[in-house]
Parts: sequence; C-alpha cells; structure tokens
Amino acid sequence: MASSFCQIMETNIQDLPETVLLQIFHELANKRIYNLFRLRLVCKSWYELTKDSSLWKFVCFPGCDRLDVDVLSRVLSWCPGAREVDISSCPLVNDQCIEVIATRCSHLRTLNVRNCYISDVGLRALATNCFGIKKLVLSYHDEVSITSEVLSELIRQCPQFEHLEILHKDEEDDAYECSFLISTDLIAALVNCPNLKSFHCVNATLLDDTVFDNCRNGHCLNMSITSLSLKSCNDLTNSTLNAFTYNCNALKELDVSFCAGVNDAGIATVSEFCPNLEHLNVRSCQCITDIAIEKIAQNCRGLRYLCVAGCELPRPTGNITDVAIQKVAAYCLKLSHLDVKWCQGVTDIGIGTIASNCPSLAHLNVCGCLAISDLSMLVVATCCTDLECLEIAECLRITHSSLNRIAQNCVKLKYIDMQVCSYLQDLDFRKDNSVQLAMSHIDLSYCTKINDDCVKHIVTECTQLEFISLAGCHRVTDLGLKYIACNCPLLQYVDLSFRGSQSSAHITDDSVMLLAKKCLLLTYLDLIGCWGVTSDCVALISQNCLYLKQFNVSLLFEVSQGGESVSHVEGLVKKTRSAFSVKRVARSLRNGKSAQSFVLHISSLNL
Repeated sequence: MASSFCQIMETNIQDLPETVLLQIFHELANKRIYNLFRLRLVCKSWYELTKDSSLWKFVCFPGCDRLDVDVLSRVLSWCPGAREVDISSCPLVNDQCIEVIATRCSHLRTLNVRNCYISDVGLRALATNCFGIKKLVLSYHDEVSITSEVLSELIRQCPQFEHLEILHKDEEDDAYECSFLISTDLIAALVNCPNLKSFHCVNATLLDDTVFDNCRNGHCLNMSITSLSLKSCNDLTNSTLNAFTYNCNALKELDVSFCAGVNDAGIATVSEFCPNLEHLNVRSCQCITDIAIEKIAQNCRGLRYLCVAGCELPRPTGNITDVAIQKVAAYCLKLSHLDVKWCQGVTDIGIGTIASNCPSLAHLNVCGCLAISDLSMLVVATCCTDLECLEIAECLRITHSSLNRIAQNCVKLKYIDMQVCSYLQDLDFRKDNSVQLAMSHIDLSYCTKINDDCVKHIVTECTQLEFISLAGCHRVTDLGLKYIACNCPLLQYVDLSFRGSQSSAHITDDSVMLLAKKCLLLTYLDLIGCWGVTSDCVALISQNCLYLKQFNVSLLFEVSQGGESVSHVEGLVKKTRSAFSVKRVARSLRNGKSAQSFVLHISSLNL
C-alpha cells in the first residue's frame, strides 16, 4: 500500500495525456488568458500544446498595453476559428489590427474594441470578410473616425447582426468632447435588420427625424428589439423616443439617462408601448418626476431594474419621492435593482415599503439620501435576504446596528459602499460561524471612526475580499493593514490614501511589505499621504505584485535629492518591469524634507 502511494506521488505531470493537460490549460486560461503565455515557457511540448486552437476560441486581452498588430497576428495564427475577440482598452489597437482579425477570423461572432482607435477603414474590412458577426462594441474618438454610413453598410452585409454598441472613448468621465451622428441611413439599416436585439449609443446626435414618419406608418424598429440605450443623447425628445419604441412590445431594457429632452409624457407613453419593460434607467433626467414613475409601475409590472438617481451638479438632487417609490413597491413585486441616489424625497417610508414588498431585491443604492436611517435598513436586513449590493454613501443616519444585522442576515451580500458615513463605528459583521460571508467589495472611505479593531472584525469575517478602501481613515494603522494582509489573499484593490492636507504616519513599510508578500494579486494600490513608506517598499511591491497596474505612493527625499526623485523611482521599478511610467503629481516640504507623490502605471504580465 505504501509503495503504491509512493508511485502515485512520483508521477510527473509530463506523464499526463495531452487531453488531460489541455483541460488543465483550459481552466488556467479561463482565470487569466495570460497564463497560456506563462505555460508555453515551461518546456517545448507545452509550447506546442498552448497553440491548440481549442484554447483560443475566445481571444480575450482587455487592457493589454503591449498588444499591437504583430502580437495579435501571432496569436491569431494559432486560432483561425476564433469566434469571440475582446481587445478593448488596448492603446495600440488600430485599423491594421481589425484588418488582421477580419482576414484571420472569418467565423467571427463577437468583437469588442471599446476604447480602441479604429475608424471606417477597419469597419469596412469587417463588412467585407465577417458576414456572420452578431455583436460589435466600439468607441468613437472624434466626429469623423466612425460614421453612420459605414456602420449601415456593415449591418446590411451581416444578416445575423444582433447587437450594436457605440460608446465614447471617455465614457467613464461623463464629459464628452464629441458626439456620434446617427443618420437617417443608419436608422433605416437598424429598422430593416431582421435579427436586431440591442442598440446602444452614447452621446448621439440625431441628424433629423424624417425616418420616424415611416415608423409611425408601420415600418418601425424591428418588433424583436429588446434593449435600447440612448444615454446622453441631447437631441432626444418625447417625439423621437416614442418613434423609437412604437410597437416594440418586446422591449425589455431602456436607458435614456442624462437625456434632458425627455419628460414625464415621453416615459408615460413608453410605458403604454412597452408593457414588458423590465429595465429602466432615467438617471439625471431633470424633467422626470413621480408622475412618470407611477405610470411605469402601473403599466410595466414585470419591472426588475429601476434607476431614478438625481443630478450631481450643480448640487446633488433628484425629483423622485416616496410617492412613486411606494407605487413601485405596490405593483412591481419582482424588482431586484433600485437606485434612488441623491433623491432627497425618498425616506425610510419608501425604502421600507420596497424592502417589505420586493423580497428579490438584490441591489439597493440610497447614496446621499439624508433621510434614510437604521429604521429602513433593519427592514432590508429582515426581508431582503437575497441582497448582494448595498450603497449607502453619505447616509449619515445609518449606524453599525443595522449594518451588522444586514451582514448577519444577507449572506449573499458581496458589495457594500459606506463612504463618508462619518458616524459608523463598532462594525464587526458578527455572524453564524457555519455561514461564510461572500463579501468581495467594501468601501469605508472617510469613515473617520473606523479603527484597527473594526478592520480586524471585518477582514476576519470577509476573507474573500477583492476590494477594500480605507482612504482618509486616520485611525487605521500598521496593525489594521496587517490584519488585511493576513486574512485577504485575494485582494486586488487597496486604497489607504490621504488627500489634500490629510496624511498619516501610521502606515509604514512594516505593514505594506507584508501586504506585498501576502496579496500577490494586487492590481491597484494607493498609498498617497502615507509618509512612513520608503523606497525599499516600492521595490518590493513592483517585484512581488506581478499583476499590479497602478501604484500611487508618497516618498520623502533629502532636499538636495528632490530634483532626481522621478529618476530614482524609475530605477526602483526598472529592476523588475520593462514597461512603466512614473508621474510626479505633488511636491512640497515636510519636516525639512522634499515630500513628493507619484502615480506609477505599470504593465502587468502581458505578452
């Protein structure tokens, strides 16, 4: 028995059949596609095995800083049958890359080139070679690079086309430098696309609305369309919106957020045209009030997602009150996502009613709703056991008593945002020891009463954390960060920064180095304002945290060395990374030394 056990232990992984190795490679590739490039360096047989086309049906390299036409050509030489390609946010991707994809992947079904600099030239190559494409996600970076005319041609050439998503290259900023012109020709192509299911366009400009005359005569958008998004379309009015949705009984998702020209009358008409609506986003629509939301509740009783968040500028405010929210609670019993951010008219009454009537609620955002308190949160804890995401930033009346109860009862909770809840303290997330909390994201930024003991209780219970922010939490010291490092090995995002005049001397190399040794999956680390960190720590982090993409850090230098600080930091990173950039973002004097802050953008393990 002992000898057979020894024989098993002596079995070499190289003795496994290729089919078994391929299954192992599949699992590793599903976690991180870059793992295939690491595997091919092990030995010659694995080098050849990683070229197997079955591993490359999905070519996925989002955010790859070094992916260019040459690298992409080599990758695609191994997978001529690739059906899905995601090279979004790759700064070197251009029309040449799209032409290579179009030539090598004739069976392409899905292409995501969001935040890539492509133009009509690349789209024409797709229209010529990839007739089976079903889904296209792309970004425009000026008003002439991508035109409606070429997109119309692509849609007509591809009869199976189902999903078109046109985004702005800086969508996350919500500050657009240019717009996309939707022409009559593009509308006509969409109308006549037999399989169209989804059309999304950000910050669009409508050339004219003559095509909508045809819509009203029965030649409307395809009856099967299920998702329509016209976010930040300033030209959108009630008339054009109703023309888009006329006779679209199958429409389930509608996003008209940031559309100032849409008001209660337009949304009320949509509720009559589209009774099967399940998803509605009217964020920052200043002319939408309780009247429209009540109509939606009455006519669209299958509603699952509702965002009525108010405007942030010139001051955070929203029009929706408890009146509409109670109506939603009465009619839309399947509601799973509610966002009433900045709606000061929403109080414990409205949220308590939602929690009582909608047991499937999984996502709740009440950020900035100053009237929300523990009263409604305790109802959420009791009734919404499927809750997965809770956002309560700036809700100053919510305390630890209700949040601890939510953590105990809502065991599916993964995401909680508690920024600027200044009175929060004594969070311990105590639970039944037989239940493992699923929490992966906790934001406690500027919760100034949070201390090391609180951090200890949280990370002991939430060992699956991938994101934690303690920015501005001046009571957290090395001890708290050590608790984090020892209990949360899956962490990818850590923020311990202090901005403005704030700073901390309580975070030092002692704890940060432990973090670098224990949390090897880090992709983002912010230590600006932590003046106890030294150059040795920077070197160790860049060496150990191989997936790190951004590192913000503050360092002290002798005044005589201050002018060479950028070169010094570059030298620390250069030892372990071949591609990176260092930018100094702040400089001052501190206790007779030159105090400087840096933002480091580092290439993770790519190609």
